[in-house]
Amino acid sequence: MKVTYYRADRHLNNLCCRISDEISSVFFDLGYSIIPENWNSDYEETSYDDPYHHVLLQFKLYLDERYHELIELGVLPVDVLVSLKNEAEEAIKNAGVDGLACKLFDRINQPSNIPAYNQFIQAFEQFSCLKRLDYNVSALTSVVQFSTAGGKVWEIDTHAGLTTRLKEYVEGRLVSEIRAETAKDIWSRIYANRNIEKYVFIPKFVAEWERYWCDEYASLQQMMGEGDHLDQLKQVSWRRVQVFMSCYDNTCDIINLAHQISSEDLYPLVVLTMLALLDSTTCYALYCKFEFTARNGWKLIRLRKNAVESNKVGTSVRKQSSVFFIRETMS
Repeated sequence: MKVTYYRADRHLNNLCCRISDEISSVFFDLGYSIIPENWNSDYEETSYDDPYHHVLLQFKLYLDERYHELIELGVLPVDVLVSLKNEAEEAIKNAGVDGLACKLFDRINQPSNIPAYNQFIQAFEQFSCLKRLDYNVSALTSVVQFSTAGGKVWEIDTHAGLTTRLKEYVEGRLVSEIRAETAKDIWSRIYANRNIEKYVFIPKFVAEWERYWCDEYASLQQMMGEGDHLDQLKQVSWRRVQVFMSCYDNTCDIINLAHQISSEDLYPLVVLTMLALLDSTTCYALYCKFEFTARNGWKLIRLRKNAVESNKVGTSVRKQSSVFFIRETMS
């Protein structure tokens, strides 16, 4: 199955979608007039600068996933593409590509009780007093970004969204994401007054370290690479572990200690160890509490009751949340 975007009318620049497989193909208009400068005709894709670039990439992935779902459900191959077209047209009939963005965002985030896409829109309009034509929207996982004609860019996040991302980083052992996407000072605050005895912490930490390097070697093996370079890195890392262990009793902040020794591997592994030994749910809640403060530039938005009530109309029965956090970011 292949998904292709194309401009049906070069004068109007209206963007269309073609879905095809070995049996048939279907076409439909996305209800979006793309700026010519934002269209890459060689790759048949929008440019990164297009406000719907991420949505259209996600839509391709969704169509591929949904295609195979329908096949597994026993839908006749000749009817699968028609079903995909009907679902897409239903999503875009009232709001164009915005309708797709809403469908995809809610599909991904509904299981985590993250507020609906339309609630993020309502929260931003309540905060900014802008109308829908006055800004562009880009949904990045559980964070929604808004850009205005004046060049300002805002992001809106929630407790549920941040908690979900933290759980993904920790449960997936995503060392790079823990290092790059989380705040060292917040982990330090969580560790404060929760002193973990060395005899408890170190064995678990060494086990986490060994597992990390097993994963590194497994990844290298999949790429058919040589292990000599990795052997050297592991030796260097082990010497850092020894320094960390020798300094453990002389610090009240093991998070900062690990970060000073090595932010590359020791720091995220210490975070993983801490969360394995403490109650992770409590730690996630504390992280959100410390993150969403004015000190970090966040402002609270509490949706007006009528906005929350209006969002309950529809098929979604998930628990509604009316609290959002917004801050201005670099454009």
